[in-house]
Amino acid sequence: MVYTPDYIARFIVDQTLGTHCHEIFANILGEYAAKGATADDEEIRWKSKTAEKQAWAAYRERLTALRIVDPACGSGVFLIMAFDFLKAELAKVNAKLAELEGLGMAGSLLDPDSEILTNNLFGVDVNSESVEIAKLSLWIKTARRGKVLDSLDANIRVGDSLIEDSSFAYRAHGFEWKTAFPDIFASGGFDVVLGNPPYVRMELIKPMKPWLEKRYEVVADRADLYAYFFERGIKLLKPGGRLGYISSATFFKTGSGAPLRHFLRQQATIETIIDFGDHQIFEGVTTYPAILTMRAGAPPPGHELQFWTIDAMPADSFADAFDDAAMPFPQGELGRGSWELEGAALRTLRAKIMAGKPTLKDVYGSPYRGIVTGLNEAFVIDTPTKEQL
Repeated sequence: MVYTPDYIARFIVDQTLGTHCHEIFANILGEYAAKGATADDEEIRWKSKTAEKQAWAAYRERLTALRIVDPACGSGVFLIMAFDFLKAELAKVNAKLAELEGLGMAGSLLDPDSEILTNNLFGVDVNSESVEIAKLSLWIKTARRGKVLDSLDANIRVGDSLIEDSSFAYRAHGFEWKTAFPDIFASGGFDVVLGNPPYVRMELIKPMKPWLEKRYEVVADRADLYAYFFERGIKLLKPGGRLGYISSATFFKTGSGAPLRHFLRQQATIETIIDFGDHQIFEGVTTYPAILTMRAGAPPPGHELQFWTIDAMPADSFADAFDDAAMPFPQGELGRGSWELEGAALRTLRAKIMAGKPTLKDVYGSPYRGIVTGLNEAFVIDTPTKEQL
């Protein structure tokens, strides 16, 4: 099991769930606040005292209706961070409503824990032990003396998030999303999808490939399993819902990543890309990770995402470092080839260099891989064997 660092999970939650809530509140202001008021104002001007109460009540109702899912939930770190965010947001709203009603602190002591656990948070994982750990982690967050633990069996489920048919699914745990969560899909799907999809090479998912090839657009001969989680995640969302993953950056440039790049260009409004390069953030595992956040649905004309290619890991706040370093990039310039995320000046220079010039591919043809043994174990030996020989 690969554990996602808390600061990464918290950042993704802020960029997806946090941004989503900010937009919800901004839309509510349009109905109840004075003209020109924004969600960023320290002191919001309201149409009336009654309108202010109605606005905060409407926001609370929208918060309690949010549905958040991690389709590869593991031990539940993303769900825990989402819980913390929602609890803080609801506490703020309840305190504000109590103040407006003249109830003082007594009215702000409403405990939203049970409501968040049973109404807002959902998870699926193919590993039954991970599912139990996720439940336990959430129970620990909400445990109180004398309080009966909430049942999470309907919310945190065992299953293969990608495959419905148990004859193809990993560990025979086929999972029917619309059967498991009928009310959510009756209302259009989830509001937010979060997670760290598993990194599994194509050699290890061959038994699943016949099923995946018939049902996914991102399929490629050498596509890693995480590619299918992007498509599944987008299709779990309501229109305009948000997805945030930390995954591999390798699909930005590989041939096997081309179908995924095309899918995201066409069916998602990418909001954030953070490329960690060679910086390793998962303990004991060598990966080339990237954070991507996006909205479901094609991008509007002229849409720009924010990207950050990390040269050195920040010593302090990751979120503050992103705010300082992120640069805009037009999503429309993510072409069919590899994704080269660069600032405007470097893009202009590259275009000038390339204009009218042949590439190495034009002159010499495409490069290919060198010798592939097909069975590395037959040609690589350990030190004791070498010394014995």
